[in-house]
Amino acid sequence: MARQVLGDRYELRSLLGRGGMAEVWHGVDRRLGRAVAVKVMRASGRPDSSLPARFDREARTVAGLSHPNIVPVHDVGAHHGVPYLVMELVDGRTLADLLDDGPLPVAEAVRIAIEVCAALEAAAEAGVVHRDLKPANILITGDGRVKVCDFGLARRAGAAHAELTGTAQMIGTCGYMAPEQVTGSSVDARTDLYGLGCVLYTMLTGQPPFVGDSAMEVAWKHVESTAEPVSLRRPDLPVELDRLLRALLAKYPADRPAGPGEVLAVLRGLAGAPPIPAAARSARRWFRPAALGVAAVVAIGCLVALTPPDRPGRSESPPVPRASGPSPAVSQAAPAVTRTGAARIEPTRAGIGRCVTPGRGRPPGNRRGGCPGARR
Repeated sequence: MARQVLGDRYELRSLLGRGGMAEVWHGVDRRLGRAVAVKVMRASGRPDSSLPARFDREARTVAGLSHPNIVPVHDVGAHHGVPYLVMELVDGRTLADLLDDGPLPVAEAVRIAIEVCAALEAAAEAGVVHRDLKPANILITGDGRVKVCDFGLARRAGAAHAELTGTAQMIGTCGYMAPEQVTGSSVDARTDLYGLGCVLYTMLTGQPPFVGDSAMEVAWKHVESTAEPVSLRRPDLPVELDRLLRALLAKYPADRPAGPGEVLAVLRGLAGAPPIPAAARSARRWFRPAALGVAAVVAIGCLVALTPPDRPGRSESPPVPRASGPSPAVSQAAPAVTRTGAARIEPTRAGIGRCVTPGRGRPPGNRRGGCPGARR
């Protein structure tokens, strides 16, 4: 049986995977004689005129991103009206497949998160938001390198749903979707940081932060529920990593770290730091300015305590008023972003639409993050 050849150049050899929107094939570029991965749009019973535009957008988006932790796109085309993308063929498996064996050691989860965060930093610098970060879109090569793929839902930072998405539709994968995606608000790099938090949570616990019996239930939990701290399940979790996770999973973007570079610095510090004995773990904030603020308060207190009492006849100095409001440790716990004038998310249940990006046919509570009955 003759193999199908796309564009008189790309020979399809074997099927690697299938989703609701496309199939990925192991192919060969006959012109250059190299192995490639070819993503071909699938014909479905419900035609979607936006799919060719999404393919073209993915190619243009990734073409502008050059980073060792991002799977590059080599070519884009159409064969008898069917769009396809030609990408680097990665020899390895997805993070979702790796997690089939259970949660990862803390050090390995941090290592993978560092490389994913590096890819997000490169995307953020180009003004690109992935919007669908999940274990199925993270590839682990044979030598352990990490590559982020599938920028089919990516868009420019600050954009809300545009013409390529229908009204009342949620774009993303339910188990890894930021609250602002659920409510249709604008997205930026902090949206991908929420997805990174969900992925890191899954690597450490074996499942996403929120699970449920339906896509709608899972999506609504991202808006109104608080995830159980990972430290309750992993006693070996460093306190700094536990706090970073809580910051990444904050409901409001303004309460998350300012960008991937800030998170990357924290993760690299965790990767190089020695284990913290349980007895020595204290209430350190992972923002260093806060720690300096607390040290200053303590130093002033010690200086006051060591000052000798006034001698008789000397005039008393006026008392030093106590600062009102939260202590420096509290006021610096979140990124230095004021909420003044910021648009808070005030969702209503009527504002939630349906999920249009499935995982791979699994229930919404699984680690791959599938959305039942939805199409990619």
